[in-house]
Amino acid sequence: MRQLAIDLIEKIEDGRMSSSDAYMIIERLDPLLAYFCLRFLREKYSHQSGSAAINCITEIVSTYEDVKKMMKEGAADPMNEWFDDGYTVREYSADPDGYVDLIIEKLES
Repeated sequence: MRQLAIDLIEKIEDGRMSSSDAYMIIERLDPLLAYFCLRFLREKYSHQSGSAAINCITEIVSTYEDVKKMMKEGAADPMNEWFDDGYTVREYSADPDGYVDLIIEKLES
């Protein structure tokens, strides 16, 4: 699960993953982990309109209804409050591995 999440982030960041390939990975991940991966990318690249990452995320969410639903449910999950109270995406922007580890550790606790 960890490596899939890291691959999802890194390949979307590098523009090496289509939205359909990303969707296949998202389907295999825990929905909340998938949400946090997409949140990471959205927040990291939100100021770069037209970036490959933002374009891919936009396409995934607009194409796949279950991902749109997952994003809504993830945003309402109490784990967001836990994350927002102690962390920021910005502090992990150069360390997606550490970010994924943090999220997985919380999910497993």
